[in-house]
Amino acid sequence: MQKGMRKGYLSKRSSDNTKWHTKWFALLQNMLFYFETDSSSRPSGLYLLEGCRTCPAPGTCPTRDRSTGSGW
Repeated sequence: MQKGMRKGYLSKRSSDNTKWHTKWFALLQNMLFYFETDSSSRPSGLYLLEGCRTCPAPGTCPTRDRSTGSGW
């Protein structure tokens, strides 16, 4: 696993937003890839997470001050 990469199962809604499906996801920098299973060699899709950031644990991210727009 590359440094900074996180992998695991998550649930994703179907394209028609009616059903949830469990997929294998891999987060690398600002790209969230999803796969049918953890043994799939090619991703089924990808989400670009521009303008987002990750935090090591819940509650450790600074909150955003909406009046100034700072904190993110």
